[in-house]
Amino acid sequence: MNLTGYVTNIVVYLQEDGWVAELDWATDKFWEEPDKQKFATQGTVSTMYQNPNLSETIDVVVKKIRELGLQKHPIGVALLYKGDAEDPKYPAPNNYLEILKEEAKKRGWVTYDQLTIKKK
Repeated sequence: MNLTGYVTNIVVYLQEDGWVAELDWATDKFWEEPDKQKFATQGTVSTMYQNPNLSETIDVVVKKIRELGLQKHPIGVALLYKGDAEDPKYPAPNNYLEILKEEAKKRGWVTYDQLTIKKK
């Protein structure tokens, strides 16, 4: 069986004592039989503790990407705020989008708003 795992996105949110990050991933498995049936698995890895430094929080899940042997998805990686910053369980700071854009830019990623903007 051939297994290839991809990072689909990284979701962050701010709690009382700092940032939390979650890594969403998915795999494609192909049986070696002639019919090449495809199976997909997925999962989430989350930081256990809150960290006041967003970059360090994301670094924890990036390290897990390497440990799990996952690859960046061919279309790229998106840095997202949990619940699209609209879920009252995960209130976002007023400047969350600027914070995420700055972090994503450093890493060569995009944010949700950059995914949804259509280029002319």
